Amino acid sequence: MVSCDSSLTYVLSSSDYRWYLVDFAVFRTNRLASSWRSITFQCLHATVTKAESVGEAFRLSAANVDEAVHRIMGFLTEISNLSGGFLNAEIENQIHQAVVLARDIGFQFGIHPAQLRLVTPGHGETVEIGEKFHDCEGGEDDRGKTYQVELVTLPGLEKVGDGRSNTDSIFTIVPCEIYPDGVDS
Repeated sequence: MVSCDSSLTYVLSSSDYRWYLVDFAVFRTNRLASSWRSITFQCLHATVTKAESVGEAFRLSAANVDEAVHRIMGFLTEISNLSGGFLNAEIENQIHQAVVLARDIGFQFGIHPAQLRLVTPGHGETVEIGEKFHDCEGGEDDRGKTYQVELVTLPGLEKVGDGRSNTDSIFTIVPCEIYPDGVDS
């Protein structure tokens, strides 16, 4: 999922791998819709993460995790073969843990009553170093200076609103770290 500046969001379909533009504004403006979203994600999360879980949702989640691990392992194996290296024996377990963590973080985006969004500026985009953006090498040392983004080294995380009536406040949970191209304005 890649967010835009407005309530419109591009979502990548897992069935046909096409991008679709979806309007999620209803979850910010309608309290009932937001509660429904949060409860639905809570129930799904509980269903797929309990050790004693069975059923279609659990099976699909487990298959999705296994497929993600398989695809990542295939990619890393190819790179290893091309470079003449080898993969550490523990790598598959570590990848499995990372995929499960990514799944759980994804659920948290749906469960949290406030909107959570990733901050990932594009290459060449101008940003100001401060609370929302840090230079990956200097942190906030250059606070107030603007740079063009060469590379995002750590996506940021923001909370929009409080999940109840306030939908205007934005709080930076994790600042986005960038590698600037060195052009100072």
